[in-house]
Amino acid sequence: MYNLTKVMFSGFRKIKTYHLPKHTVDTRLLSFKYFLRDLCVLRGNISLFTDVSWKLLCPILLLITIVHAAILPAQENIKAENTNWLSEANINISEPGMIETTLPPGMHHIPVTELSRDSGLDLTLLGPDNRERPFELFWTERGDMQVIGIEASTLKLDNLKRLIWEGITPDNFIVKKIMVGISDKNYIGKVDIEGLTSSGWRMLATDVALYRAAGDDRAIVDIQEGEYERLRLSFSGYDIRFREIPAFVEKVEIKGEVSKRGYIEEVITPEIEKINNDDSTEIRITLPGTGIYIEKIFITTSSMFRGSWQLGWDTISMGEQHFMEIRTGECSFTGNENPSIMINLGMQSRREAMIIRLKSAEYFGEIRDVSITARLPRMVFFAEREGAYTLKTGAGKKAHVKEMRSGKETGQHQLIVSAPIINPAWQPEQIPDDTVLRGGPFNDEGYTWRSGIHIERPGFYRLVLDNKAGLEANRQGLRIVKDGMQVPCFFGRREERKIDIGEKFEYDRSNNRSIMPLTLPSDSGHIRGIRLTGKGIFKRELIIETEQPGRSGWQRWLKKEWINTRNETSHFDISINELPWSQSAMRLIIDHGDNQPVLPEKIEAVYDGQDLFFLAGKSGEYMVTGGNPKAKAASYDLAIIQDFLFNRVPEKIMMNETESIHDTKWSSRLSSLFSEKGWGLYGVLGLVTLVLLIIIVRLFPRK
Repeated sequence: MYNLTKVMFSGFRKIKTYHLPKHTVDTRLLSFKYFLRDLCVLRGNISLFTDVSWKLLCPILLLITIVHAAILPAQENIKAENTNWLSEANINISEPGMIETTLPPGMHHIPVTELSRDSGLDLTLLGPDNRERPFELFWTERGDMQVIGIEASTLKLDNLKRLIWEGITPDNFIVKKIMVGISDKNYIGKVDIEGLTSSGWRMLATDVALYRAAGDDRAIVDIQEGEYERLRLSFSGYDIRFREIPAFVEKVEIKGEVSKRGYIEEVITPEIEKINNDDSTEIRITLPGTGIYIEKIFITTSSMFRGSWQLGWDTISMGEQHFMEIRTGECSFTGNENPSIMINLGMQSRREAMIIRLKSAEYFGEIRDVSITARLPRMVFFAEREGAYTLKTGAGKKAHVKEMRSGKETGQHQLIVSAPIINPAWQPEQIPDDTVLRGGPFNDEGYTWRSGIHIERPGFYRLVLDNKAGLEANRQGLRIVKDGMQVPCFFGRREERKIDIGEKFEYDRSNNRSIMPLTLPSDSGHIRGIRLTGKGIFKRELIIETEQPGRSGWQRWLKKEWINTRNETSHFDISINELPWSQSAMRLIIDHGDNQPVLPEKIEAVYDGQDLFFLAGKSGEYMVTGGNPKAKAASYDLAIIQDFLFNRVPEKIMMNETESIHDTKWSSRLSSLFSEKGWGLYGVLGLVTLVLLIIIVRLFPRK
């Protein structure tokens, strides 16, 4: 049998080498079919095969192939499960039992699919053996049974000579029994009990006999259990004497349980990006996860304010990114210390990126700090063994957060989750096949410049346009291209961008004024105006002059006053509508009057800038190109997957230096002629052949 097997496999290696596919059993069995086919050919050529050995060998080979086909995919799936996670955190358990912990903000994640638009979180718990464990997420739970003494807030006699007792009950407490301590051992009377709810007073018990039981100094009354803001007890006796002399109440106690423990709250300091617009200050907030329940947002500024706020996130419409408002409100602060804005939300954020707009007729001041008070869910599970238990997000498995825990008992061990670790190799939820977006072919006719973009890995990107691209007149004609095909993209919301246009001032000592030539960087229509930034307490006259025809002198075009009453940084804006577009030359004059010269720290041109957002399906070299005044705005289908896009923070990338397409067009065409598919080489060879033929003909001896 050894010789038979040796001959068979040595002969097989001479026939064909098989590379079996790694993903499906069907392709493996198909390869096995051709393996048997070749083996039959081999069997017909080797006399050592016998019928017995053939019948034994075929089942063995078939079994080996089936086992190989079943085991390898399972191993690959285990590997994929171990690596395809978004964030991970550990809980180190030294003693088995019930475990209770708090889910940190970084372990919140909501998958963005059409079937997952609810409050569930994407969360998995793995034990030390790397197998999943059941767990429960909840906001609060009931407490243990307890007795609480209530102080009387009101104690009086009514017209019927009844003793009226009122007391305030604790918040979130379910009252089940009322225990009344009576001073008289022989007292026999009755009591009416009422409870105050949000809808008013409610009768809980009437004409309940009230007496001291043997061996007990309290009278115990069962009532309809519930949560009540106040309790009112009306005491009276059964006979005439007791009607005239009501009971003497020493104490009132209630027996029940806490309806729910207080919510767990944590203060988060998110990443923020501040943008100043014409009429508002915009704050982009990046949360540590999605699905975080936000109670409040605190914004600290540098000065007093009075205005409104808007909270929302981004959406795509008409090929551009727009702000969609979710909440709005008014805010004001006129104190002298720690000016801050508090926004009460009480909502779950479904995105990592949120936007807050602050609008005010007055300047808000510099945004110093943003903090978020978040409500975090509790988590409980049973650990049957010690070791490291692992929480993971990004696997697409839903876990719903209950308002109240199923059981009453708290976890035996209160443990803390380790700091989350982000997996850079995580692949997010796949876009369905019917929405895979690919752009059409790119025609570079009319385009005059381009800039290369290097993408290291697939993902969602935000290309920050430089001043050249941002100030282009036909900005909607910009395109992102890879391998001759358009890459679907959309423009971000218009943001305030600035370019330094300040030059050196010349000081006119005789008139005590400073003069600076003023040149705007573009006439594309995106310029908003000019901004001067300075610090100090001053009042200065600003004058803009234009050059007269024939360079015969200067004439005044505009005069304004810049007043700053605080020793803080202030801005002074001059709108583009106030400036003369028809003049080729302008200059700015600051008249100091009788004061010492005060010059601006910065002079900038302010324009409406936009960035380009795109989804890169693969790594490699991309290109942004522009300069085509006739190109129309592109229309892609990215709005279909905007939830998929905006639920992740885009990675910022910068443009490289631009190059002129005209300078490279002829060289690229020439190189394409001599490429593998070009006809340039054949043309040169043909020309050389023709020249050689002419030379040969001329050198050939004539008769």
